[in-house]
Amino acid sequence: MTRLIEMHQRGVTLTDMAEALGRTHSSVWEKVRLLKRKGVLQSRKQPLISKDDEEMTKRQKEVLDFIRAFWAEHGYAPSYQVIAEGVGMKSKGGVARLVQSLEEGGHITRRPNRARSVRPAVVGAQD
Repeated sequence: MTRLIEMHQRGVTLTDMAEALGRTHSSVWEKVRLLKRKGVLQSRKQPLISKDDEEMTKRQKEVLDFIRAFWAEHGYAPSYQVIAEGVGMKSKGGVARLVQSLEEGGHITRRPNRARSVRPAVVGAQD
């Protein structure tokens, strides 16, 4: 377990960890997820970019830009499936995690348990 923690902190990929530990990728992934839930490991973020003095990952910016463009063109929110297709992702679950992080960062708002409720945040509303 200690070796897994050290490898994660050094930025070793899951595939390389699995190979070095002689385990399957999925078993290493489950251990990492468990350790993150327990607070032993911190999430590793993608390289950060700056946008209006707030930092977000490249993928978060890509999703936010897509949501804004979709709203501007259609006047309503895209579904998670539409967002996934629009930014080249395969998983709606991945989109859900990105949307949640954008909401936590104040970039978007949404109503829980409502379809197509994602809205870009109003600029200057959090002063």
